[in-house]
Amino acid sequence: MSRMQLLHTCLEKNVPFFSYRLPSAENYVVGIQSVSDVEAVSCFDALNLDCKGFVVAPFLFGSGESAFFLKEDFRVESDAVPEELLVYLASLPKGKVEEETWPSAITHDVYRERVEQLIESIRRGEAQKVVFSRNILSPLDESFDFGSVY
Repeated sequence: MSRMQLLHTCLEKNVPFFSYRLPSAENYVVGIQSVSDVEAVSCFDALNLDCKGFVVAPFLFGSGESAFFLKEDFRVESDAVPEELLVYLASLPKGKVEEETWPSAITHDVYRERVEQLIESIRRGEAQKVVFSRNILSPLDESFDFGSVY
């Protein structure tokens, strides 16, 4: 199984995962969590620094918005997927993301207000660079292939 097939399987079975490539690296890393519940954390102090994993956090983390910690139970750095991971994935049924778990979209006005806050943070010297994004929710046909888009 290739790493791309692995990502497709994780999406198909609703398994939490993360993937990244360091700037000078040729290959990307895939980390997979073996339980479906992703841990929400309210501030960096709440993170368990003894666990390997990946944090997905909002820009204003710690001001009431939670971040999410995906634990690295399995690590895949090549197309040689560990047998233990293959057995685990084979034991899982196909999953389905329920609409209530989707992140909510923000209005254009709220988005604009947050961008202005970020610009002010840069002007005050609190940040040198920021990446701001938003969710755009759109219905998808059941044949949509998340793995090929990723």
